[in-house]
Amino acid sequence: MNIRFSLVSLLLLVLAGTLYAQSIRVMTYNVLQFGEEEEDARIAALRTVIDAAEPDIICAQEIQGPSGYFAFHSKITGPGGYMSAGFIDGPDDNDDELFYRESKVTMLGMQEIEIEPRPAHVYTVHALGTSDTIHIVVVHLQAGASEADVATRTEACRQIRRVLDTLPLHHHRIVAGDLNMFSSSEEGYQILTIVGIAEAGEVADPINRPGRWSNDSTFADLHTHSTRADSLDDGGGNGGMVNRFDQILVSPRLLPYLVQESYEAIGQDGEHFGRSLLDGLNGVVSQELAQALYTASDHLPVVVSLELATSGVEELRGRGKVMDLTQR
Repeated sequence: MNIRFSLVSLLLLVLAGTLYAQSIRVMTYNVLQFGEEEEDARIAALRTVIDAAEPDIICAQEIQGPSGYFAFHSKITGPGGYMSAGFIDGPDDNDDELFYRESKVTMLGMQEIEIEPRPAHVYTVHALGTSDTIHIVVVHLQAGASEADVATRTEACRQIRRVLDTLPLHHHRIVAGDLNMFSSSEEGYQILTIVGIAEAGEVADPINRPGRWSNDSTFADLHTHSTRADSLDDGGGNGGMVNRFDQILVSPRLLPYLVQESYEAIGQDGEHFGRSLLDGLNGVVSQELAQALYTASDHLPVVVSLELATSGVEELRGRGKVMDLTQR
């Protein structure tokens, strides 16, 4: 028996199953009350931001009803090559939506979670070329720092966690959106992230940066709100970059598949604490992109990249093309 040949063959078999990876970039973005009638400059700014971020999945919040949705999809995501998961009109004019690239994921279904002040939605996708199912919860929680506001967020997170706990453990989970939380010690955040006796539906901060994020320069590199120091006519918040409202949380089993240092608030260079994003030069993006971020929304988008393992055998069987395993 040729031992050397056997070892080489074994190595090739191992590599065949692990050589390929499906890269998926997820973005959450509060697009600031995007409605039917938006100025061309703002539409162009949103296109510039999304083109620069290059997401495969967009979790959008604050789309203003059906007319805002049709305008957003027809003018921004549609021309950008994104499919829509299917719009559901909520009780107010701050609706969420998920857009995705068909080359990366297949939409399997959607579930609504009835919470206040607006529903959250669980979008279930299959990552093409892999055996992975991902449940993406898009949320826009109650804003404000009053006891009533915190209580509303807490109850919403309790309802979301109940749904997360019912999902299959071998599936991945993502919670993405505008959490409107000021601290990791807030009860609602603890409900989402607390680990039980055994793994259930908890999610985790990919960069593990707990603390009181609001108005603390220690977290200047994480702040996502506000891009403006002064109020503009579009109704966005002001006060400069002082809050980490927008986050992407992931299930523990997904953490090993996150691309190192890919989690970021686009345009956040850590040097604009309490200031407008346009106050001085930006250390991580061009001045053109900084202007687009400022014009597009009072929130920065947050992104993270995944590298999910695919089957080398399926790749070879598909003659180099990633196969949709759901069609087998």
